Amino acid sequence: MNGFICLRGRPREGTGMSARYLGGSDVRCGGNALSHLLRAVTAGAFFTYALLCLIAFGACAEASPKRSALRHVQRWMILLDYNAALELEVRQSGAYDLVILDADNHPPLDIFPPETVKIAYVSVGEAESYRGYWEKIKTEAFVLDENENWKENYYVDVRSAEWSAVLLRKVIPEVLQQGFDGIFMDTLDTAGLLEWRDSGKYAGSRTAMVRLVLEIHKMYPELLLISNNGYDILPEIAPVLSGILVEDLFSGIDFENGGYRAVSEADRKERVDILLRLGGGGKIPVFTVDYADIHNRGQIREIREKSKKLGFRPYLAQGSLSAVYEQDDLP
Repeated sequence: MNGFICLRGRPREGTGMSARYLGGSDVRCGGNALSHLLRAVTAGAFFTYALLCLIAFGACAEASPKRSALRHVQRWMILLDYNAALELEVRQSGAYDLVILDADNHPPLDIFPPETVKIAYVSVGEAESYRGYWEKIKTEAFVLDENENWKENYYVDVRSAEWSAVLLRKVIPEVLQQGFDGIFMDTLDTAGLLEWRDSGKYAGSRTAMVRLVLEIHKMYPELLLISNNGYDILPEIAPVLSGILVEDLFSGIDFENGGYRAVSEADRKERVDILLRLGGGGKIPVFTVDYADIHNRGQIREIREKSKKLGFRPYLAQGSLSAVYEQDDLP
């Protein structure tokens, strides 16, 4: 696998928010570190964590209808860069089983049926300067350098108890107060990236990220948790996940040359092997987001069929996640 993969945004001109993209291996957070980390996870560890995941997920499914509903999602949407002009389009697009929306900038939640699973985007490995917490934390020691690939996104030291408190005591309670059922955890890869770059300075960061996810589940056991990528820690957090989302499994945006590019078979195989071990057989629902030219009917059909054949739930988009891509209208 080519490297760490991060869901990110490109600053939208004239605003503090970001137009979000699910960037693939062309938008690397650093080197080929992920392959090295994955080799450290033995087959025995995969089996153990997959078994724990099955037990934990089954127990929670009985207690939470929404968690159980995730296993039966067919029609879903991800919209991370919302503006009011999109509200009518969202209303007219019909009922969804699942919607993933920005925690602060989203359509009114009451336009969705009560049974729709509503998930809020939360960056757990980086702080965003356009969030409500920023003014209080921007000078804190745990806020590190700005991500060189993504404006207004700052690395954080996830070993910090203060950063954990921001998420546990402010961000997540605000998500729940709005009526969301869970969170979509982005930037899970950041901790491992920092430790890979400087193993002395950031020793224990990857373990701290695992601990943070487990602490979120412990404090909010009914909160649905959907991961974004985070391949290097998936086996350890799988027991508390309600869903797994991965990006660019087949096709992604080519940021260097424009247009789209196919994901190599080697990269895809490594990712699919992990996903099938953890989520295969319906243990944890796996959602895929691929970017392609939606007018290329043959390619769109091929991507959807391949994802579904693996037992995954595909979503196809073109460009950014600032539009409603009606999947029923795609070929």
